[in-house]
Amino acid sequence: MTDSTTPVPVTPTGQQVTTHRDIWQRVGRTLIQIIVSGGLTALIDLAAQDLPASVVPYLYAVVMLVTVTAQNYAESQGIVPTILKKPPVG
Repeated sequence: MTDSTTPVPVTPTGQQVTTHRDIWQRVGRTLIQIIVSGGLTALIDLAAQDLPASVVPYLYAVVMLVTVTAQNYAESQGIVPTILKKPPVG
């Protein structure tokens, strides 16, 4: 619960972020990440069929880095809502 001295965070569009809304955003984001990661895993497995087994973990690492970088870029550019990041202090 917030009191009058605790600032309520707002989205870039000015909408106040409530705990209830924040929870559902996190749930939604987690479900999307599970679905996308399952799809990426299937695609990597398909692409890696002809690769030596010693190379496959590196392929997974590269795809993970690209995915994380793309998501962070999308959040920083305002393309998708930022979740789980603290607002800057000061």
